[in-house]
Amino acid sequence: MKNVRIYCRASTKEQDATRTLSQLEQFASDNNLNIVARYVENESGAKLNRPELSNMLNEAQPGDVLLVESTDRLSRLESQDWDKLKSRINDAGISLVIADLPTTHQALTTASNDPVTAGILKAVNSMLVDIMATMAREDYTKRRKRQAEGIARAKDAGKYQGRPANTALRDKISCYLDKGSYTYAEIAKLCDCSLGMVAKVKAIQAQ
Repeated sequence: MKNVRIYCRASTKEQDATRTLSQLEQFASDNNLNIVARYVENESGAKLNRPELSNMLNEAQPGDVLLVESTDRLSRLESQDWDKLKSRINDAGISLVIADLPTTHQALTTASNDPVTAGILKAVNSMLVDIMATMAREDYTKRRKRQAEGIARAKDAGKYQGRPANTALRDKISCYLDKGSYTYAEIAKLCDCSLGMVAKVKAIQAQ
């Protein structure tokens, strides 16, 4: 049974980085993978240096499996930084399995049974992951460009006021915090938000 390290990421503190954790845990169970660690963080995929990603790479052992939902959860990096991340993964001896890329699943069962097929799958997966990482970066760049253009138009029209605060969500979190009987994780689940968002509201209350 191979050891698997699950990595989940969301871009902002307001997003729930644990959204797909249960699905990936089920994937690991279905594929006879032993979960040894879970790494969850709210960081931009366009950043190479992310705390939990770095922890995973530092703690991983040769032969471990890195399981992610999709390529864009691992990377929206520029090509140079993507190459660096791939090198770190390869140097650590980790196998990358992407839940929505079936050929990476096949590599789990063919590595020892059929070395030739395993080699072909490795080459195919490397190419496919590179393509998907490039597409993820392009999508990120296009969205940032559209966002900047929209803000510029709103500013020109005198309508831009910045991102509005989600006061309803903050009030809901505050109510649970005031009760004092819920953990951050319980509140995050009840409010469908990230742990970071709960901590942020708690910090505002303390001011």
